Amino acid sequence: MDDSLLPDGDTYNAYINRLRIDHFVRLYREAAKARRPFTVFKLAHECGYRSYLGFYTAFRQRRGTSVMAWTRSEDLEPLDRSISGCLLP
Repeated sequence: MDDSLLPDGDTYNAYINRLRIDHFVRLYREAAKARRPFTVFKLAHECGYRSYLGFYTAFRQRRGTSVMAWTRSEDLEPLDRSISGCLLP
């Protein structure tokens, strides 16, 4: 794909990661508001991430903060408070 066709001058990978992270944010907010049980990694997996490290790196680049710091700032914690098997504080 020609990178000149992408919005904001993104590379193809940056563009795809931006879409995935923005989709993750929407899914997270919807699940938290509906009080549905979920984990951050489960939602990240639904957005196309196969590893937590890949998701974490893309999230930090896009949002400028860690996933845990962002979830705290959203004040909408996952019901089971876990990320890929690790409990959130």
